Amino acid sequence: TAAVTLGFTTSFLGSWVERVGPRKAGTVGSLFWGSALTTTAIGVHFHSLPVLYLGYGLLGGIGWGLMYLAPITTVMKWFPDRRSLATGIALSAFGAGAAIAPGIIQTIVDYFAVAPEFIGTLADFAHGENLSAANTHVELITLPDGSQVIANSSPVGEPGRPVIVATELDVSKLPNVTRGP
Repeated sequence: TAAVTLGFTTSFLGSWVERVGPRKAGTVGSLFWGSALTTTAIGVHFHSLPVLYLGYGLLGGIGWGLMYLAPITTVMKWFPDRRSLATGIALSAFGAGAAIAPGIIQTIVDYFAVAPEFIGTLADFAHGENLSAANTHVELITLPDGSQVIANSSPVGEPGRPVIVATELDVSKLPNVTRGP
């Protein structure tokens, strides 16, 4: 949604950016981007997908579009005889940033991320119970804040205990986890 909003912003607000100049467009774009980050954080905190879309998709797209237009229109004015070359270099820098950033972001996430505590497999929760096909599942309930806990009616697990559902791939990435056959 942010990329679509970026497209609409550049289409409909390009003439406004030309009229007011890059400084004002960049300032307004930065305000939209900052509002987008704040709104997105609120949406994540309250587990609200519409607020998340409003923040990143709409406000972020507008901010992104305005901050995208500001340098492009500036280099076109600085190099009137080489507008295409200047625009191409500016767009290439924009694309290079998008190509380089994911690797940097992943490195930072890997360094600072804290994996959730692995509390065990379903068999670990049996506590000596005879697990048959009928009772080998954990019943979960989703709380109003979006988190999930073990339901009181679950045949396995401690009721009310928070859980994160993980796939085999997720579990394989956790350190110090041994899995049986």
